Amino acid sequence: MIKEYLYLMRKKRSDRNHLIYKITCLPTLDEYIGVTVMNSTSVKKAMKTRWKQHCYKAQVVSPDWSLSESIREHGEDMFLIEPLEIVRGRMQAFDREAELINTVIPSLNTKKKTTGE
Repeated sequence: MIKEYLYLMRKKRSDRNHLIYKITCLPTLDEYIGVTVMNSTSVKKAMKTRWKQHCYKAQVVSPDWSLSESIREHGEDMFLIEPLEIVRGRMQAFDREAELINTVIPSLNTKKKTTGE
């Protein structure tokens, strides 16, 4: 009981490291820029975990995103994922991701329009 109470009182961390990464579709050179929390100290492990999530979402959850469509069309092995920056703090990471997206304008960061839109 005391342990549960202390857990609820604990302040949520806002100073974690976040990885900003780029995914490139090798056949088309289309790009995607994203951010993920670094739960581990390994950049490679963080990228691998996030890539698996993208692949799962492409098949099961979010078929209307450009990245998901590209994964289904070209296959999971046709992508290069590489780290861009490590940023400390959640909001700083999301702000930096937005800056990079506005600068690079990656084509896979968009949602596909459906016929009703």
